[in-house]
Parts: sequence; C-alpha cells; structure tokens
Amino acid sequence: MTKVSTGPFTHEGLERLHAWVHDCLDEMIAHVDTMPAPLLGTSVPGFGHATLREQLLHVLQVETGWMGLLRGAPPGPAWDPSDYPTLTRIVAAKRDVVATTRADLAAFTPETLNEVLTKAPDGWRGEVRSPAFVLLHVLTHACHHKGQMATMCRQLGHPPPDTDMQRI
Repeated sequence: MTKVSTGPFTHEGLERLHAWVHDCLDEMIAHVDTMPAPLLGTSVPGFGHATLREQLLHVLQVETGWMGLLRGAPPGPAWDPSDYPTLTRIVAAKRDVVATTRADLAAFTPETLNEVLTKAPDGWRGEVRSPAFVLLHVLTHACHHKGQMATMCRQLGHPPPDTDMQRI
C-alpha cells in the first residue's frame, strides 16, 4: 500500500506558490539592485551565508539540488560565488532554475506528485515525503533566506520594502 503525503497538492497550486515565492525573491533582487554594487559581496557577520550574493546563490543551488535529486540527478558541485560576480548573472541563473523546476514539476502525474517516495533523496533528514512536500520544503527554505537577506540589507543601511507574499 502506498502512503500518501498530507496532500493532495495540485500542480496548479504548487506552480502558483512557486511563482509567488520567486516574485518575492525578484522584489528582493530589485531592491539589492538599487544598492551600491559592492554591497552584493559585503560580508555581514552572523549569517551562515555571509553576503547577499551567497544567500541568493544558496537559495538557487538548493532548489536546483533538491529538484534534481527528485529526478535522479546526482548532487552537483557547490556554486562558486566568483562565477556570479554581478546581480545580472545571478538573475540569469535564477531564470534557468525557475524554468527547470517548472519542467520538473510538470513531469509528475497528479498521483506521483503526492506519493511518498520509496527512498529518501540523498541528504534528506527526517521522514520520507512526496515530491510535492520536497518542493514545499524548497520554497519555505527560500522564504527563510529572503528574510535573512532583508535583515542583511537593514544591517548594510538599505532597509528593503515589504516583500511578503501577503501582498500578492
């Protein structure tokens, strides 16, 4: 008997949530783009990913990694911040990540989207969950780091506008 996650989650609902989270990230990126360019790489003490660049890249790498594991791809190498010297380069990478996640999501049937995986993806901690749950994890992770970016912007003297999804 197949266990079913706390869904059912729908493709449409997950696609909308994915779009909303990335719209909010786009607002944060637009704010960072108004700041002096060197602040993208300025270290802010107290964060595991100490720069705005590293935070953004971490969000994108995690989405790429977890969604890739769902389709059976091996974990890729860590993204090197020096490969993304500008916000323009990060935005281009973000477009690719969003498109890949949308394609990955579309590859699941409504049933397989909500079925608990038979094996946890490498690196997953906790109970084995469905692909829909893994995507929700990816999106809450992005929101967490967007909050950290907002705090970093404040500490760098450039408080961001409201980037919460409640405005959508």
